[in-house]
Amino acid sequence: MSQYKSLSAAIMAIFALVIVGCSAEKPETDNGVPWPTATLIDPNAASAELLSGVPGISTEIAEAVIAGRPYATSSDLNAVLAASLDETALREVYKLLFVKVELNDAAEGDLKLIPSSLNPRKFAHEIEEYRPYASMEDFRRELGKYVSDSELAYLERFVYLNE
Repeated sequence: MSQYKSLSAAIMAIFALVIVGCSAEKPETDNGVPWPTATLIDPNAASAELLSGVPGISTEIAEAVIAGRPYATSSDLNAVLAASLDETALREVYKLLFVKVELNDAAEGDLKLIPSSLNPRKFAHEIEEYRPYASMEDFRRELGKYVSDSELAYLERFVYLNE
């Protein structure tokens, strides 16, 4: 009888680890910080004052962003910002300042720039794999398999669909 109790306890422990492991795959925060929910700043329309208010964006970088307008893609913006910011700083800036991407047309490189808990390559792959998207609900359903509801709401700020 004690063997069955030990086996049952082991199965329950494995089950608990699986549950904890699954929840860890969908973080509710980004390294302990809640996912931002504010409207993204459009680098094509923002004033120098608004741009320089973004953490990591100096007055000089804000002026370079304005001088580089218009930005058709997030990769175009990245070419300007990457000259002054490292990868970690870029990730933080892109949480607040970004050129939105069209779900059905965005290039892989543009998708990889969207800050997410997913590896950039996996994130881009998952977006591309489920194309074409007929609605934002399609996006929510497919990405919701990999990220938490709070991250999904955060990610919706970076994408749109041409109708």
